[in-house]
Parts: sequence; C-alpha cells; structure tokens
Amino acid sequence: MLSQDIIDLFSLPGKSSTVSEINSGLINSTYRVTRRTDSDSTLSFIFQRINQSVFQNAEAVMQNIAHVTQHLSLKSCDTPKLSLIPLASGENYYKSNNNDIWRCYTAIEDCVTYDVARNKNQAYEAARAFGQFIVDLSDLDPG
Repeated sequence: MLSQDIIDLFSLPGKSSTVSEINSGLINSTYRVTRRTDSDSTLSFIFQRINQSVFQNAEAVMQNIAHVTQHLSLKSCDTPKLSLIPLASGENYYKSNNNDIWRCYTAIEDCVTYDVARNKNQAYEAARAFGQFIVDLSDLDPG
C-alpha cells in the first residue's frame, strides 16, 4: 500500500493527499493521489510500485522511461504525455528499505484505460496510438 511517507518524498504541489487504489492494470500496483492546492483546486498524480518479478532491473526501466519522457517532452505531440515527478532529492524514483521501487507521474485527466480492447475500434485506436508513439521516438538517441 502507498503510504503518506512515500508520497511526501516526491516534489508534489499542494497538500492533504487522498489516495485511491486503481484496480485495473496487469503488472504494477497503481494509486491515484489527489492533492488540494492553496487556491482550492485539485491536482492528481499516479503512483506505481513496479512489479520486480516482471521488471527485474527496475532501475534500468526507470532510466529508459526518463530518457523517453524527456525526449517526448521536447516534441509537439497531439496526445498527452507522461511526466515523471522527481523526488525532492532529484531522482526519478524511490527505492524503499524493502527494495520496492516507486514512481510518480502527473495524471492525465479524463483518461480511460482498458485492460482488453472491447471492440475493433478500441483495438484500432490502441494500434494507431502505439504507431504514433513509435514515430515520435524514431529520432530518439539510444545513448
């Protein structure tokens, strides 16, 4: 479970977090954290504990994600992009004393996710979005 202590390690604006578990997805443990700002608006973030049975080198996964999200942030893409939220210390993930790896992204509002495509149109849109993602990464320096 995601604790307030872990949330507080990340450089998040606002205060008084509410946490809700997201029960979809097939691999990682995922939570939505909502924080209230001084202007009384809310901001949401997605926290994930990486499943290290699947991703046995989670630190390398996080290096790759940081590389890709940085590259995409420089592009003018039509689709919303993930943004990693760093720890106050600057790292892009937290490794707990029991070796859990936690990461945080800004939430993409009004986003709907599916574990399985329910019809041909959803499958088509998923394939189209993945194709655009590949195009957007076509000039990524692998180094």
